[in-house]
Amino acid sequence: MSRKREVILDQDEDIVAYEHHLPGRMVRVMVGFGTILPDGEFKAAEEQNYENFIIQGVGYDNLMAATETKPAGVFRKEDLWQFVDLGRANVVAEREKIMQEKIKKEAIAAAIAKTELELEEANKNVKS
Repeated sequence: MSRKREVILDQDEDIVAYEHHLPGRMVRVMVGFGTILPDGEFKAAEEQNYENFIIQGVGYDNLMAATETKPAGVFRKEDLWQFVDLGRANVVAEREKIMQEKIKKEAIAAAIAKTELELEEANKNVKS
């Protein structure tokens, strides 16, 4: 059975791995949670599920485009964070959309049930 996950809000995160697939024109990014040590090194938590993101299509083109701080055709690890944030925002938006659709279906079902009860009552009154 599923359950809600308890999230520790003060946990640090880092991009622990990324893979640039040139023929497929995509970048796969793996984000891990853990602790940033005093020397700046990131220590991933031993037990965790890593978040994976794939940057492709328009996102890949944007990642590989030239900016004020880098030439076209290259990227840095820190350039990947905006796509991680966008991926997370998309997941939140999709979950919200699913929840709104569920609420709408429940409201419609409740309205139908109410109408059926009212019709049933009206039919009883007509027969009486």
